[in-house]
Amino acid sequence: MKALHDEMAEFYTRASRIVQERGSYADCVEAIWETMDRFAAEHSNCSGVTLKAQLHEEIARQFEPVIFPHSPFFFEMELRASETWGIPGLGLVAGAWLINRREKTLSLQTQAAQDSRVFGQSTGLWYPARGFDCDHNSLNFTELLRVGVNGILRRIEESAARPGLSPSQKDFLDAAARSNRALIQVSERFADKAEEMLETESDQRSAAFWA
Repeated sequence: MKALHDEMAEFYTRASRIVQERGSYADCVEAIWETMDRFAAEHSNCSGVTLKAQLHEEIARQFEPVIFPHSPFFFEMELRASETWGIPGLGLVAGAWLINRREKTLSLQTQAAQDSRVFGQSTGLWYPARGFDCDHNSLNFTELLRVGVNGILRRIEESAARPGLSPSQKDFLDAAARSNRALIQVSERFADKAEEMLETESDQRSAAFWA
């Protein structure tokens, strides 16, 4: 446990938004955001769901897998500051690119935005402080664990094959498929990282986690 504590302390100190050493998470997040800025400029008419799928693909391509050798249950993608679990506003967060770029186009003084804030704050169903829901979202993990990502992809393919879909429905299904494939790429990169670490790992217990 002491070894795991030291590994995590070293990582999260380095990933602190106060420290932000060059070559740490900040460089990766900035590279992803710069790539997305170029894509958005070249595809000014694409939808929000397409931008989100593109962001997921860039994250899958550019993130650095981090595996803590002394536990099979702790891992990181080095895409956020230690002080935040992913919400915008606390240091750079890779997944916050879209809200960062789009929130300026949304007037938070509209009646709809005000109603959203009041409802969210009164019910506790979401975190609407910035006009967007960006915190404490729970996906249907039971279904995901039951059918797997490939099962979700098959359902998307079945839905996409239905006749009479509108352009926005087709756009959403295409984006959903891309995002799920990006998740598979993330898992594959973690697997590759584990195999790489296994080649030089001398601690038998750690090696057993990855075998």
